[in-house]
Amino acid sequence: MMLTEATPWPSIIHKAHYDGDLSKIVSRVRAEHINVQPNIGVMQGGGKTSVRNQKTPPHTWQETVDLMEWFKPIVNELWKKYEYTDAELSILKSWTNIQRNKAYVEEHDHGGCHFAVSMYLEKPEGSGNIQFRNLNLPLQNNTPKIWKQAGINDYFTEVEAVTGDALIFPGWLSHRVPPNPTDQERIVLSFNIHGISVGSPTLIGTAKEDV
Repeated sequence: MMLTEATPWPSIIHKAHYDGDLSKIVSRVRAEHINVQPNIGVMQGGGKTSVRNQKTPPHTWQETVDLMEWFKPIVNELWKKYEYTDAELSILKSWTNIQRNKAYVEEHDHGGCHFAVSMYLEKPEGSGNIQFRNLNLPLQNNTPKIWKQAGINDYFTEVEAVTGDALIFPGWLSHRVPPNPTDQERIVLSFNIHGISVGSPTLIGTAKEDV
């Protein structure tokens, strides 16, 4: 008898890789972070985030035009896959993070946005990977050995990424980033994607940008 596995739950973490030049974006990020104070919000261990201190959101920079054009068909395809309809995609918030040695990100989520994105502008080898809260935790009280070997009973599941990778996941999915053990900077562009109903007004205090 042939034994097969059925996987009824869809993957909710997606990855795409950008092969374009990121050097100009990285230079702009470093320049923007000169006056940014460390240890704000969930960014700790000396890490810096521009989420509360930036003149213009990075997804609107001239340096990110090519990157955003590359990303547009990817998120549109994902939008169709999830069968979200009658909505226009918008980036309502974007920011950048620089995580040096020992810097880390505490567990958090991105609230009610449809998709959250972590775009790795610089991801040195061995600098640590993002970890997502394991949705299979209810299974841990009676977990067979094969599941334990697969890490299903772990509280967090790690997803590897390299420079140029974009991770796309639901905004409600809780995640964290462990301390960077290297002396090299881990630089990330993050943004939240919302679907705004066609014909509805743009949310107050937000700049509506087409993805």
